[in-house]
Amino acid sequence: GDRGAVKDEAVAVSEDVGEVPPEPIDLADEIDLEFSFHNPKALGQYSTEIKELIDDLKRRGTSQALLDGLRRGIGMHHEGCKIVYYRAVELLFRKGYFKVVFATA
Repeated sequence: GDRGAVKDEAVAVSEDVGEVPPEPIDLADEIDLEFSFHNPKALGQYSTEIKELIDDLKRRGTSQALLDGLRRGIGMHHEGCKIVYYRAVELLFRKGYFKVVFATA
């Protein structure tokens, strides 16, 4: 069977193998910091409570990625999450704040 290139077909590392790839895109230029899935009505109605809840999660060591998700109306409801985060997601869900929730069965 055909098992790949034979020894004399291998490309030497020092050989030029084509064009240099383009510089990676700076994601900071691609992300709209104002974009969100949260429900504006719920945020308006519960803004102080939501801010205090997220601030408390931050003090308790919740990861910045999860906090950013909450601020944008995205929650994760998973038994592997810390209970304080898990309960916060449940509370925000009941208040109608989320438009996106990732959950396990």
